[in-house]
Amino acid sequence: MSSPKSLSLAYEIESDLIADLRLELSRADTRLFRNSVGFGYNRTARGLIPLRYGLCVGSGDLIGVKRYRIKPDDVGCVVGVFVSLEAKSRRGVVKKQQQSWGQMVRDLGGIHATPRSVEDARGAIEAWRPQL
Repeated sequence: MSSPKSLSLAYEIESDLIADLRLELSRADTRLFRNSVGFGYNRTARGLIPLRYGLCVGSGDLIGVKRYRIKPDDVGCVVGVFVSLEAKSRRGVVKKQQQSWGQMVRDLGGIHATPRSVEDARGAIEAWRPQL
């Protein structure tokens, strides 16, 4: 990783830049997470199973959410809102890390829900309102 005094310089190694971006920008009201996209195989007792990971081809190296308080000058503007859905079956259990993730997204003004149906998810997204 580079030293803080060189943060304005271009990086030779992309992974160093990504590490510094996460460290320097995931403070206060922004959180960034590494999004690696790819394809591989998982070896199981049944053989090799194809495995895709990451959001999608072309998505950013870092994804996240930034809290933004709407100001009078913003009225009429369009602002995107981060959405995180942790789908669970009827008997699925939310893990502690998933609870923490969801709380962080909500604390920063994003939408997080744990739907057990399409209607649960639709309701959570439609019910969202900006925080005061």
